[in-house]
Amino acid sequence: MEHTKTRHCGQAGVQDAFRLDAVRDDAGRKALFARMCREGLTGCAMYAWADPREEDWLRLVSAPGRLLLQATAPDGTVLACGLFSPWRGQVREFDFTVFRPAFPLAVPLARAAFRRVFRQTGTSALWGLCPVSNRHAWHLATACGFVITGAPARRLLAGPARRPCGRHPAALHAGDPGACRCRITVRPQGPQ
Repeated sequence: MEHTKTRHCGQAGVQDAFRLDAVRDDAGRKALFARMCREGLTGCAMYAWADPREEDWLRLVSAPGRLLLQATAPDGTVLACGLFSPWRGQVREFDFTVFRPAFPLAVPLARAAFRRVFRQTGTSALWGLCPVSNRHAWHLATACGFVITGAPARRLLAGPARRPCGRHPAALHAGDPGACRCRITVRPQGPQ
């Protein structure tokens, strides 16, 4: 469980003190989906579905190896959720959804979730797919140390690697992986 310091963020009733817990039951998973529906966020969180339904969400978040985290304020208000899915080896794909009242807390919420995943799992890197329709998420991604790569029609977020490798994994580069000449190591603290 991740705890942060209590500090007012300028929005009534919202503080950037929160805890992160794994959601392991269908009741919790359904509550997150219902919240996304109420706030009109299912299209952002589930962009691969034309008309996402609760059963699609349950199938997505309940698959083996998936980690669904929920950030909750001290008063019990759910602020955000993050889904971390196995991809290849120790690399996980992620999707992070911040609920509207917590938008000002998006960066610290996401960073805390990433820290927890790196600290408590065998994850060595994260990546996320962000379609052009979700370009509002690019600021959050870059603020968390991700590098936006790829063609305008699709964006790959090559993410914070826990251990420096000298190069991003070729699998995380869109287009020609052999063209990668970057020497950036992205860690949970940001680019180095």
